[in-house]
Amino acid sequence: MSAILWDKPVSANGLLFFGPLEALVFLKTTLSERADLHYRLACSMMNDAVNGRASPDEAREIFEAVVAETCDEHRGEVLLAC
Repeated sequence: MSAILWDKPVSANGLLFFGPLEALVFLKTTLSERADLHYRLACSMMNDAVNGRASPDEAREIFEAVVAETCDEHRGEVLLAC
């Protein structure tokens, strides 16, 4: 299986994410305290993109939205530097 990469990386927590597999690992480790619908949708989309069942670009958009939402919720905290 070849790695699926995005055309445009996503920046979160001072890191760049180049594909849905990296994003999924980040979601399940760094953002694992979230359990809302957006978080679960993002995890599902990353998993589907990795397995070829969803568009990587759509998955990236969802990941960007969850990262932005988390940044808004944790503005000023060191955990997630946006």
